[in-house]
Amino acid sequence: MDNRPTISFISIGVQQVGKTNVKVTGDLTIRGVTKQVTVGFELTGAENDPQGRFRVGFHEPSSQVSRTCGRPSR
Repeated sequence: MDNRPTISFISIGVQQVGKTNVKVTGDLTIRGVTKQVTVGFELTGAENDPQGRFRVGFHEPSSQVSRTCGRPSR
């Protein structure tokens, strides 16, 4: 068994909630178990980078993932 299993998040939707807030919904996979989750983010800025590409920055205030979800209690 790998001591450092892969965790992945694939976004499936973004919803604007207010002027500077968005909710991102996606499939979070941990140890082969996939659950749909929604995480809120706050817009922190938007501008062109030195190469001229438009970039947007977000801050994720706080989220927690229960690593025992679906496991029997001890």
